[in-house]
Amino acid sequence: MERIDEIGVRAVELCKVKGWGLDWRDRGCYLHLEASELVEAMRGKGDSSVTEEAGDVLFCLLTILGERGIAFGDVVDTIDAKMKAIE
Repeated sequence: MERIDEIGVRAVELCKVKGWGLDWRDRGCYLHLEASELVEAMRGKGDSSVTEEAGDVLFCLLTILGERGIAFGDVVDTIDAKMKAIE
């Protein structure tokens, strides 16, 4: 998980360098857009692969987490706990 947290820090820094907004409005809009593009790729539409679009979704998610100081491992732990509760 350490590597993905490092990538998240780099993603936040890249957004700052590029002047891309990091507030909830900007990041939320980008996440929504990229998730829509992922669905389109899954449907076989557009020129991007599912892998590329999933990477874009993850980039947006990592910037949201990184800006808020949330470790990706904490998110994974939360998912794991939810799945255990459902089983």
